[in-house]
Amino acid sequence: MAASLIRAGHRLRVWNRSPQPVAAQSAGARTDVPLPFGSVLRDVFLDTLAHGDSHKDWAAITAVSRRRAGLPV
Repeated sequence: MAASLIRAGHRLRVWNRSPQPVAAQSAGARTDVPLPFGSVLRDVFLDTLAHGDSHKDWAAITAVSRRRAGLPV
């Protein structure tokens, strides 16, 4: 099922219009469902936006990890 949710070439630009990690955290808070990874995911997507990578696909998340580790992107 997860493979059908994240397809190659899917652009991150959708996070500009609909910040789903934030919406998911709000929904979790309303229903008392902890989403401990939600803030990490939100921060990664905000990092991609800040570095102008929203036009890239999900591989941009790898660039965030490399940048944070001090490795070349």
